[in-house]
Amino acid sequence: MTKLLLNTLDKNIEKSELNSNPVWIMRQAGRYLPEYRELRAKARDFMDLANNSELASEITLQPIRRFEQLDAAILFADILHIPYALNESVEFKAGVGPILSTIKTSQDISRLKDNLESDEFHNKLSGVYGTIKTVNSQLQKDKTFIGFCGAPWTVATYMLEGQGSKDYRHAKQMMYNNSSDFEDLIETLVKASVKYLSKQIESGVQVVKIFDSWAGVLTDDQVRKYSFEPMLKIASQVKAKHPNTPVILLPKGVQNHLLKELAEKYNEMFDCLALGQTTNQQWAADNLQQHICLQGNLDPALMICDKNKVYDETAKMVEIFKHGKYIANLGHGVTPDTKIENVQAFLNSVKENS
Repeated sequence: MTKLLLNTLDKNIEKSELNSNPVWIMRQAGRYLPEYRELRAKARDFMDLANNSELASEITLQPIRRFEQLDAAILFADILHIPYALNESVEFKAGVGPILSTIKTSQDISRLKDNLESDEFHNKLSGVYGTIKTVNSQLQKDKTFIGFCGAPWTVATYMLEGQGSKDYRHAKQMMYNNSSDFEDLIETLVKASVKYLSKQIESGVQVVKIFDSWAGVLTDDQVRKYSFEPMLKIASQVKAKHPNTPVILLPKGVQNHLLKELAEKYNEMFDCLALGQTTNQQWAADNLQQHICLQGNLDPALMICDKNKVYDETAKMVEIFKHGKYIANLGHGVTPDTKIENVQAFLNSVKENS
């Protein structure tokens, strides 16, 4: 059987040649599944779990086994694997989330550069690469395997704040007060992302996605400089090494005119634009879809609501995007309280209404 998602991302294949919309779900491998929670109990903490190839490969495959309609597996890892590989402290505390050592000075950034050039960078990611190889050996041939990384801006916020943030004041403080150091940090993360994604591809993933989860907190000019430019650098450099590997970008929360600018001006540099849940679907279909394949963007909050509502809203979404290339997904990742029957309703609706 053919890989529906890969065919959809192939710019040489017309929409009319595709019989259905591919579908996968951000964070489809994770806390809402009882089989995940069973494996989670076997690891000391989240990073221990994510670095354990045996457990992480099983988690990656769990949703594929449960939901036959899924067209892709998504690597079970975390966007903070890059600071971890750069030898920064990364731990996950229950009820708090990720806690990182903070980057404050140019000396800290110089240390990151040295760590990036050392063998230790890939050594610390060996568990992730092992997961990819194991999954690739077991994944059904009609399924696509997706790898990913966090975008430099989003990863930088965690490294500068030391944890998640509501106002990103420390990250923005460096951006405004010490732009040369800030840009040096962003460029270091660009290089790290290229190395990481390239190795993921060499290990066996077939598509890569770059998540800029916090792009929406930036001004227009900042979005262009610190979200779009770094992501496009990563995409172009990865594709220079691996020209047949599609790249998906998610600049979550940016305004419509910026999405249109990205889709119109830079569509040759990447293959698919993922939309956050706040982007109006009809506007996106009318203004973006003629330029680039779209992915998204059902509100993840629906996954804790009535399953009939999930089915109906998904059917409406599929109808809106029916005239262009489209990958059905959510606007961001599923939450831990997601109902399994709602995931099934979402998948059923995509396949029955495509």
